[in-house]
Amino acid sequence: MRKSQARRGAVITGHLLLPSAEGARREAEARKAGLPKFARVAFLVVFAYLIVGFALQEIEVLGLTRQVRELEAEAAGLATENARLVEEIKYVQTDTYIEQVAREELGLIWPNEIPYAPGGRTNGDEGTGGGTGASGTGG
Repeated sequence: MRKSQARRGAVITGHLLLPSAEGARREAEARKAGLPKFARVAFLVVFAYLIVGFALQEIEVLGLTRQVRELEAEAAGLATENARLVEEIKYVQTDTYIEQVAREELGLIWPNEIPYAPGGRTNGDEGTGGGTGASGTGG
């Protein structure tokens, strides 16, 4: 091989082309330099985009986690209220409740009972004097 054909900075020894110290240094510097400036900037932009995307996803996950906790608490409250309402439905279907409403709200009494109202008034005697009253006599 001729020296003009050899790579710049290389030394020809026999038939082998060995890099000189200067050539090796240049290759090492080229490897250190790595990517061109445009590629490094592009890499940084993509990396920043990924980091921002990750941060936004984490924020969304935290918000959804909070929302799940709120909905679970609401569901627990509704389950408690539902259980209370089921018990109330069972109670209002009993004879005890029906009798209580008939007495308190409708003023009904059993046939063998005598009505009593504080102040001397009974359900039928409103102070008008024209009703049948508790004695059952008209007049």
